[in-house]
Amino acid sequence: MQCDTPFYAALSELTHVWLIRFRELLDELHDLPIPTRDEMSAHINRKQVLDKAEVAPIRFMPGGQGPSW
Repeated sequence: MQCDTPFYAALSELTHVWLIRFRELLDELHDLPIPTRDEMSAHINRKQVLDKAEVAPIRFMPGGQGPSW
């Protein structure tokens, strides 16, 4: 919708349609239903919370408090 050229607008639309069809194919072959927007949001939020919880603060940075030798 915000492309300057018709080529990139069409390429974007074709990519979108291809990805939707690919996701439907995964559903058909592997019985993986397409998650709802709410389910995906909850999954992303859980992952972000876990990623933040696993990050430990850096206690030592070489050269940060002077020469490290």
